[in-house]
Amino acid sequence: AQSLLTLVIGGVASISVTNRLMSQYKLERSVDTLKLGLSVSYHVDNTMETHQKALLSCCRKKVDEFTSAKALKFVAKMLEENPKLFHLCDLQIDESDVAAVSIGSLTLSAFGDLRQPGSSGSAAVESVASLLNALCLRLTMFYDARMKQSGVETSRARIRQILAKSMVQASAVLAPMSSGHGGSSTLGSSAKTANTQLDIRDHCYGVVCTLARSTFCLDERGALYDCGNSRSFPENTNQTHFNRTLKSISTASMLFGCVANEVEMLRPRATSALDALLSAYVRVVTSTSENARRIDDGKSNTKTESIPTTSTNPWADIRINDAVVDKKNDNTKEIDGLSRSLAPLLWTSSRRSQPKSSRLAAVRWSNELLIHLDAKNAIHLLCFLSGDDDATVSMIAKKALGVESSLGDDVTFNETEWSNSSEAILSSVTFTELMETIVGREAEVIPGRPKFAEFVVPAKAATCRFMLQSLFSEGSFYGQESCASAVDDYVMAILGTFADYQGRSLSREESDLLDECSICLESCVSTFRETRVALTSSEICYGFNDIAGQAVLSISSKTRRHLSRIMGCLYEDHCLWNDASDLSEKFSISQWLEKSGLIKNAEMCREILEKAFESSFVACEVHGAAFLGSSCLRAFRLGDANGTAVDSHNVSPTITKCWSVCSRIVNLLGKGLMHADEVIGNACAQGLVISFSYDGHDAPILNPFLYEGFALALNELNSALKKFNSIDHADPTRASTLIRAAGVLLAASTSGAGSRSNTEDVSVDLGPARLQCTEALFSILGGAAYRKDEELSLAVGEALAAYADAFGNAKWSNESEIWPDDYDEVFAFDLPPHQHVLYTLFQREVTHTNPLKRNASAAVLLALVAHASRQANLGRMDRAMVKQVSKNINLFQNSFIKLLSDPKSKQLSRESCCRGLAACRGLAHTLGDDGGILNERLLKAFGQTTYGGSAMIETESQARERRNERDGADADFPETEIGGAAGITESALGAFREMAAAAISLGRPDTVYSLLILSTSHSAWLAPRNRDKYNE
Repeated sequence: AQSLLTLVIGGVASISVTNRLMSQYKLERSVDTLKLGLSVSYHVDNTMETHQKALLSCCRKKVDEFTSAKALKFVAKMLEENPKLFHLCDLQIDESDVAAVSIGSLTLSAFGDLRQPGSSGSAAVESVASLLNALCLRLTMFYDARMKQSGVETSRARIRQILAKSMVQASAVLAPMSSGHGGSSTLGSSAKTANTQLDIRDHCYGVVCTLARSTFCLDERGALYDCGNSRSFPENTNQTHFNRTLKSISTASMLFGCVANEVEMLRPRATSALDALLSAYVRVVTSTSENARRIDDGKSNTKTESIPTTSTNPWADIRINDAVVDKKNDNTKEIDGLSRSLAPLLWTSSRRSQPKSSRLAAVRWSNELLIHLDAKNAIHLLCFLSGDDDATVSMIAKKALGVESSLGDDVTFNETEWSNSSEAILSSVTFTELMETIVGREAEVIPGRPKFAEFVVPAKAATCRFMLQSLFSEGSFYGQESCASAVDDYVMAILGTFADYQGRSLSREESDLLDECSICLESCVSTFRETRVALTSSEICYGFNDIAGQAVLSISSKTRRHLSRIMGCLYEDHCLWNDASDLSEKFSISQWLEKSGLIKNAEMCREILEKAFESSFVACEVHGAAFLGSSCLRAFRLGDANGTAVDSHNVSPTITKCWSVCSRIVNLLGKGLMHADEVIGNACAQGLVISFSYDGHDAPILNPFLYEGFALALNELNSALKKFNSIDHADPTRASTLIRAAGVLLAASTSGAGSRSNTEDVSVDLGPARLQCTEALFSILGGAAYRKDEELSLAVGEALAAYADAFGNAKWSNESEIWPDDYDEVFAFDLPPHQHVLYTLFQREVTHTNPLKRNASAAVLLALVAHASRQANLGRMDRAMVKQVSKNINLFQNSFIKLLSDPKSKQLSRESCCRGLAACRGLAHTLGDDGGILNERLLKAFGQTTYGGSAMIETESQARERRNERDGADADFPETEIGGAAGITESALGAFREMAAAAISLGRPDTVYSLLILSTSHSAWLAPRNRDKYNE
């Protein structure tokens, strides 16, 4: 290799390199290695001048370009095929690097000699670039090994110097392409020359990748980051390792330029080199952070020896937190120089005019590096890139912000909504700082860094959601700063967005933006009273009247729904509509209706809902009117809390008119339940839920003005339940919304259960309509809709629980302590709701001959006992339903055991029984019972029967006999071992007996309930709506 490189560079250059290296090595073996050639001895007679001239002429001669290319290719092949070419002696010796340093020095000399002006496309340059790439690969492995050894500092310095010079040579080749001038010679050159230039740059990108992925990136002189230019520092310098390493971004600027200007064929190679450099930066930052953490830990261990290990009040001394903040501020000052240099580069690369690879690199650098150096500006850049045209770039930005899965969804703020990266971001910068940076309250606007108003539509949507997450983060809510003014700016930015698109036809992206704005605005309105006050001001660009109009006219159903909720929040805050001088006066309904415009919006919604039953109507307007009208109805119904009497002579005409409009809205919502348009039907059902929902434990008194409209709505609801549970029109989705509406309406109308109209023109009375609706709910169990979705039984159970517990402390005149053995419909209809539900379930549904009915009853029983357990856990043991359930706790347990052993039971039914048994025990324990009787009865049921064994492990003949006794079937009818549609055998049910045996062997009978819960695996228990209801 030395001989071939000597032929390439010539004798004079070779002698110069050798002489320079010989001054650095002292060992004889090292000097002999430098003198190695082809192992050919030249015998020269010094007395003969001709011999000396011939030798001198031969040594100085440099071969031609064609031969140089072949020789360099051969040397590169030698390095690739001989990994241990440089390992000539013990690597522990400092001078064992002599071969590597010799070949490296000669290669660099050859690269500099061959790369002359006008030779950028020669084959020799391509060969030496290939050699340099292979050399750097071997030298970095040598260097990495040296970094793990001690006593070889001089050797490390020599290899580091060669790597730095290699970086200089590679940067010199790539620099013209970075500035956009690298392709000028290619256009006027031949195809062969152009391909050679591509190969040269390809090898140079390989050199950068190799150096960036080795420990050379941790070199304190920072040659990798400054295009190979090394810096030396005095030993007593006070600069940190971080500042001494990351002093320049010259290499990053060069590679970003290459990514933007490189030809399509080599752009992936440029991107790969830039990614490797990013990894090097991240590696240095991580290493520096770990070193600083070790230093801090060492200082804290020495300084806190006298500090107690525990504190009675960890929040007492806030000066500790202040010290941490000051330390972070000092660190920010140290890295501020790098972040200020890096941010303009990333903003330039993220322009929409830049190629995709450049924008992709910018978002990755922002996410992985800049976010740790300057979180505020990094978030600003990520928000801008979240609206990029390329799906990959926008996805990475949204994921970094933590909004990729929450955009367009309702705000829940549970612990799983935000990703770990989003939590780290939110903890590093405050909401006020983000508002000043992104939305733009700063007096100084930095050119080239667009603010929120200049973002594209998708970026605005992502920014709104991220800002909302930042607003509701722990730092903003419990921090020391006040973010009231920042919240006002945030709300004004949202309102300004609404105003910009008011009265315009919207694209899909613009509609999604307004959806996101409506979600964020609703969260602020429902949380901050200052926001509600601002919306009622006449000085803003988009007030509550505009919101009400948009709630009906918007083309997006999500926007209409959330804007209607906003109007409901505004209407229900009565203090908003009183003058400052009237705050101490009594609330005036008439004044409230006049200033808020509630009655005007309610009349508008009534008119639109009436058009829904004509031959032509606008579906989106009807949908919005259903939600806005329901919000008006709820606000007015709860506002008139005392209940205006029908025959009162002091009722204002305005109030009477409003009650009349609300009654008509209820009637129209009920009439729309069976609308042919599914969207309108579901909207009407949800509108009824909103209209008669309440915040307390007991349902408010139903105003008599609503009796007639309410009765008609219940009658329509009864018909709709029957229709969508029939074989011809079975629809589980619509049935689910109707079931929920039925539960709310039955609970809200409990105060009018015994009312009957005195006028003959009323076709339906409220009391009978309630009973018919209850029977319609029971008919869902085992019906056609249930066959398509068995989880409807849980919805029915929750609706019946709401009906039974609407008035917890009410006194009922028709309560009965003794129930007849056989089901009596007349007797059931005379019972109060909590007894009516339980009596019907135990006497009719649980014992029904239809196995589907029995299966569905298990989930209903679970919903009832779970509701009672939740109320008892909250200390509401005096409620009538809780008392009734606890009184009949034995019936619940027996029913669960009976349904659990039913051979026709399905998975949801069995698991409902398992969870129901556990809920029975929990309820008994809450009420003060140790549960001993329940435990004994359950274990006995699992261990003994009339057959001498458990019903869970009976034989096939015993099971057939039991079925015949119950169903009256022929005893000789052949039975398979598979038990019913569920496909579960009696032997498989023996697992419950094993649970009981395990509990007894442990001496803890209550363990069987934990085992029962662990045996459940149905997806219904994992749904968000059921996770807290049935898993406690």
